Amino acid sequence: TEIKGAEPSPGSTPLRDDLEAVPRRAPNYQASPEPARTRRAPHTLTVSNPRVLDDLDLGSLSKLELTLHPEDTPTRLAAGLPPPPTDACSALDLWSLAERAPGLTHLAISGCGDRIRAGFGALAGRIRHLRISDMKIDPVLAGRIAEMPSLVELSMSRVTMENPSAISLAFGPASFSVVTFQDAPTHAMQMLRSVSPKIKQLRLEGAWVTADALRDLSILHSVRTLAFVGTGITNGGLSFVQ
Repeated sequence: TEIKGAEPSPGSTPLRDDLEAVPRRAPNYQASPEPARTRRAPHTLTVSNPRVLDDLDLGSLSKLELTLHPEDTPTRLAAGLPPPPTDACSALDLWSLAERAPGLTHLAISGCGDRIRAGFGALAGRIRHLRISDMKIDPVLAGRIAEMPSLVELSMSRVTMENPSAISLAFGPASFSVVTFQDAPTHAMQMLRSVSPKIKQLRLEGAWVTADALRDLSILHSVRTLAFVGTGITNGGLSFVQ
């Protein structure tokens, strides 16, 4: 008996019809993992451009130094950093920094005083060691520093003070016990008088420290450690604080 197959469809062959009858599968490609969008920052970091922080995971950051003022050029050179951009201050957002760096306890900033005033509230509860340089200290900024309940150590370098009497009052609630002044104005002592019972360690650096300034130090009876660096103070000058 002769068995005949079905007639092929017009324009095709039996072989082609058989291939078209097999269900087609999508190619089995192995997807490459997406590249990490951020890299983890080290525990200690020095930057001259705040925008560098945008691409970093700051979860483990505990010490941050922002060298944003021209006076910090030696520090940047030692760290291999470029000079800060002209709009570095506008890129500084302490509120965002506080949210992204929950472990930050040490902060050093030079310059950008206006941005510091605007953002200190975000960091108030966690910063224990604060160094500020190259900015104007006014009663508003002094008050915000004084409201930092965890602050233990305050260091000021190349600062100017506006309205020293008001600043002295603003610092009254401050809790820090370790203070360093470097190249500070002589009326820094007026600020120290407002927190004198709390200060345990005091370090004064620079030629601004004179015998007249040391007379004000005679009220700092609670100081246990007193250091002078580059002041030219003689043994006679130290008689005021003995």
